[in-house]
Amino acid sequence: MYDLLAALAAAIGVIAVGAALYTLLRISFNRAESGNVVERAEKYFQRWTALDAVMIALFAIGALFLMADVIGIVRERNLLAYHHYGYTISGVVYCLTGMLFMVGRLIFVLRRVRRLASFPQQHQKPNQTHTSK
Repeated sequence: MYDLLAALAAAIGVIAVGAALYTLLRISFNRAESGNVVERAEKYFQRWTALDAVMIALFAIGALFLMADVIGIVRERNLLAYHHYGYTISGVVYCLTGMLFMVGRLIFVLRRVRRLASFPQQHQKPNQTHTSK
């Protein structure tokens, strides 16, 4: 059983690393789009990426294992000390709070980037800063 879980964890880790590398390579080697790497990254991160989906999947799998641990502790309450119940419940709360903040931050950043992208960029007109239109 532990070998199966270890293999599953290794496969999930490889998928997570693959998503991170895919995101990096997509930004670095996409020469079809104009601009430097920073501009391509700004365009790419204006939407949900494969890395975002993998992060949410990792959270879901981790929360599932934590909840399974909580259910196991509740079933065998007499065999384990009371502190096991407390620290697994606090792990679930920390996991949910971290995911809430991560998704909230991602939504905030995406909205802010889209709002800032709607303003006109006039970097090629530095000599016209003293006059107003």
